[in-house]
This record gives sequence, structure tokens and C-alpha cells, in this order.
Amino acid sequence: MNRLVLIAILAALAAAAQTPAQTGAIQGTVMSEEGQPIAGATVLYARTLAFKPRVQGEAPYQLAPGETVVSSSVTTDSAGIFLADRLPAGTYLVCAEAYDQRFLNPCKWSAAYSAAVTGGGAVTLPVVMQSGVFLTVHVNDPKGLLPRAAASPLDFPHLIVGVVYGEGGFLAADTISIDSGGRDFRMPIRAGTPLKLWLQSRYVTLADANSAPVDNNGARIPFQGAAGTDLAFTFQVSGAVQ
Repeated sequence: MNRLVLIAILAALAAAAQTPAQTGAIQGTVMSEEGQPIAGATVLYARTLAFKPRVQGEAPYQLAPGETVVSSSVTTDSAGIFLADRLPAGTYLVCAEAYDQRFLNPCKWSAAYSAAVTGGGAVTLPVVMQSGVFLTVHVNDPKGLLPRAAASPLDFPHLIVGVVYGEGGFLAADTISIDSGGRDFRMPIRAGTPLKLWLQSRYVTLADANSAPVDNNGARIPFQGAAGTDLAFTFQVSGAVQ
């Protein structure tokens, strides 16, 4: 075989080996139940993974050969439209958060959306977010017993606030402010659903608005929101845990 022809064949094979696999995309619109687009929503997506069979002595849950972790997010535009592209083929779970808005993340309150992405194609996925109401919890701290800054991710939180639903599922509220007067927590919740307010701290003791002690090892205070009406609770730091 001619030497130049052989070199050309080898170069073509090398180029083909370096050509990346075709990727796909997930596109769609995030909207309310009434069909109104939700601007500024964060669409989170993650590719489901295949794991190799566990071998005695190896660490559990090792990825199968060739598997890659793909997990990221995009933001909807003013028309509620989003596009996640350059995605390896596979099945993706899709969620949506609308921070500072009264919409429920389907992954937390119902079920994740699923999209089967193939190489070279785009999956159109409409994402509907149910409306909720805001739950706000204010914790007065007149003695300044809680730190004035949020805990480091490596530390146990100074105060945990959230809701318990169903058979024990837990959703945490976001800390929206910390100042000399205390802390504010907030989260959207589903109206008409029996819930329990959860408060826990290893550092301080708590009292309710009537000065009655609250179990700081995981108080579960029953409540239920009504459609169209936000809820607010107030508590007070009564002392330090001894």
C-alpha cells in the first residue's frame, strides 16, 4: 500500500476516534397551572446513572464503565422558556424552583419530570408548577444567643426550620434573613395539606408566641394552610442549651 495512502487512512481513523458523541437537548416552558409562564425559574436536571455490580471488598455504588455524571441547571427567560443543551444521551430527571415565588417544586411536592434524551435530538418538556402559599417563621433572639451568620456547610446548623409531611418526609425552609433581632425562614407549601412545623436546635431553647416551651429536639406542630393565605409563626430564643 502506498505510504501516503496509509498515512491518510490512519489520520482519518484518529480523527474519527476523537469526534465526540452526538449530544441532545431538553427544551420547554415552565408555567403555572393556569398556563402563565414563570420567568426566572431555575430548572434543575440530572442524568440517571447505571452502576456496576458490587464486588466484595469494593466500595458500593461505583459507576458502570463509561458512565458520566451530568447534573446542572438553567434559568427560564421572561417567557418561561428554558434550554439545556449538549447533553449526553440518557434519561434525565427534571425539577424546577421558583425562588421568591409561591410555586411548588414538583420534585418536592409531587414527582420529578422525566426526559429521554437521544443523540442529535431535542426533547420538548412542558413543566407545570402548582401554586402554593408562603410559610414564614420568625425567631426572635433578643439576647443574641444564635450566631449572626449562617453556619458553615461543614457545621451542624444552628437552627433547623421546616415541615414534616406524609409518613415523615421533611422539607427545609430557606433562611432569608439574619440580623440583630433574630432570623426569618420562608418556604412555599401546599395549601390544604396537613403538615407539621419542625424546629430543632442543639444550641438554644425555644418558646412559642405564648412563652410556652417548644421541644427543640424536633418539635412537630400540626398546621394546615388555606389557599390564597400566607402563614406566619413567631418563636423566641429563651436560653442556651446547657
